[in-house]
Amino acid sequence: MVLIYKQDTMADLSLKELIEKYEQGKCSEEEEKILVQYFDAFQQDEAWTEIGGDKKEEIHRQIFSRIDKRIDRQLGRKRSARSVIWRVAASVALIAGIGLSAYFLYWPSPSEVVMITKSTERGQRLTVQLPDGSKVTLNSGSRLVYPEIFQDQRTVTLTGEAFFDVEKDARKKFLITSGDISTTVLGTSFNVKAYPGEEKAHVTVVTGKVAVSTPAQKFELIPGQQATYNTQLKSLVQEEVDLATYTAWKEGILLFDGNSLLQVADRLERWYGVEIELDPTQNDRCNLKLSFDNLSLQQVLDQLAIVTGIEYEFIENQRVRIFGTGCRN
Repeated sequence: MVLIYKQDTMADLSLKELIEKYEQGKCSEEEEKILVQYFDAFQQDEAWTEIGGDKKEEIHRQIFSRIDKRIDRQLGRKRSARSVIWRVAASVALIAGIGLSAYFLYWPSPSEVVMITKSTERGQRLTVQLPDGSKVTLNSGSRLVYPEIFQDQRTVTLTGEAFFDVEKDARKKFLITSGDISTTVLGTSFNVKAYPGEEKAHVTVVTGKVAVSTPAQKFELIPGQQATYNTQLKSLVQEEVDLATYTAWKEGILLFDGNSLLQVADRLERWYGVEIELDPTQNDRCNLKLSFDNLSLQQVLDQLAIVTGIEYEFIENQRVRIFGTGCRN
């Protein structure tokens, strides 16, 4: 919609032309008064009564943020300090004729949503605070994608493993997508593990209630329960688990509960950011139940050598070779 300003003492000007004149410093005193009047009208719009004055500051911020992005694309150049008039006048233009409440109902555009990506390399862990105050701890080799501002629903995408401590908000569900798995909550804490290429993905609940679903199945979990998705069979099962096995990593603890040496090596690669080569003579009959509390890679390998009978060597700084026949018994 284009607004046309008609005044007896000046030629008819479109909003765009008037703003351009102002930015160039060519506006007459009367023309500047017109812009100020529109600004005042915007500030005092009676629609604020309907929406609530306490929301005025946040709504202004959202309007100007969106207007700025649109104008930046249109101008393609750096604007002067006068650009505040761009934001004000453009806001008036967009709101006029539809009402402020309708503006906020219909304005949001997916193409203008700013997405943020947080990721960790192998050997790294990271805690992220989301726009709603929820906290997410990313394990090694993981990625989290979320919007700069949550709108109707709090939706994030996870690749890898993370522990979620979600703020309660009865009006907005919190949804996590991880491949075929969707996890929905209102406010709770839980762990999601869904690394690409791994045969199984897990959602483990610590507090609250979580709904886990795939295109074909759905389970509701309570504390101490876990949903496991088999990526090959496309099946979802529910069971009771020991929470420490799936959440100890947050405290820097590597905990194995009946794992093979191959599975242990995979975890060590991701945890320490190294490459591990297993000698073909390793029969991998291990059923390892071990816990390593904030130990170095060499300390872990030394303990594995004692327990399993394997040998190891550092080929380079980031490469390790495990050889010999481990877990003989």
